Amino acid sequence: MDSLKGIVILFVVLLTTPILGQRLTKEQIKKQTASHFNESLLKFREFLAIPNDGHYPEQIEANLAWCTSTFNSLGFETKVLTSDEVPHLFAQKGTNTSKKSVLFYMQIDGQPVDRPAWNQPDPFEAMIKDKNERPVDWINLAPIINPDFKLFARSASDSKGPAMCLITALQIMQELKLDADYNIKIIMDFQEEMGSPTIGKLVQENRELLSAERLLILDGTRHISNIPTLNYGARGIATITLTVFGAKENLHSGQYGNYAPNPAFTLSRLLASMKAPDGKVLIKGFYDGIIISEVDKQAFALIPEDLPELNK
Repeated sequence: MDSLKGIVILFVVLLTTPILGQRLTKEQIKKQTASHFNESLLKFREFLAIPNDGHYPEQIEANLAWCTSTFNSLGFETKVLTSDEVPHLFAQKGTNTSKKSVLFYMQIDGQPVDRPAWNQPDPFEAMIKDKNERPVDWINLAPIINPDFKLFARSASDSKGPAMCLITALQIMQELKLDADYNIKIIMDFQEEMGSPTIGKLVQENRELLSAERLLILDGTRHISNIPTLNYGARGIATITLTVFGAKENLHSGQYGNYAPNPAFTLSRLLASMKAPDGKVLIKGFYDGIIISEVDKQAFALIPEDLPELNK
């Protein structure tokens, strides 16, 4: 739960303007985060209670309605954008042409649920547990919540958690009458776990509406140091379909032995030829155009790593 507080702090810092009188100190931000944490946690519980499997239109509609109401209450204008009959929610606050715009991408859906695999009555009814995984009663939560407690629910981490952190940061800014240094745009995706099959077309059809100088994607795992982290890039995905052909039926090894090639071994040699034992890709031209400066390498070296913990 401390990591949720950390992300809220990060968002407030990112969004608040440096104009004198608007900028909050680190201690002020921590104070605001702490004072809003329990309230945010209850709203998070409400958010998590809405099933969010993108395969089901009624679940998409329920989450869309909750997000529309929430962002309208934060002073955002909202608009449903439809692509191939699948709705997405767009929210915008600020149209000042002298300011740059930041676009947030938010995933609202979660993976399909295997209910028997969950050690609780309902994966969508959030449970708080102590470090020994004993349930903690929501009613008896103390004003200062034990950081060793954990919250269990479908999408609590991936990816309603980051969405709730942004919502809380925006709520704090609204109450303090803090202006953002950017025009804020948000696009909400309700089928990310399905590969976002319609968002590419959506972006093409709404390029002007979604245009921004900055893009923040609220997804990804926390760094092992538990320090709020900004990643300045994403690897993306490259896929191929590789088919190796062999005999159409089983061949007796004693008769055809080494004469007929075995597709399994051919494929294993192909795969082994693509990467060295240390992980370096051996495919010719794979790294063309990739340049990592010494300054970048020095910055990478400053990232705190705990290899024993990582290996564990």
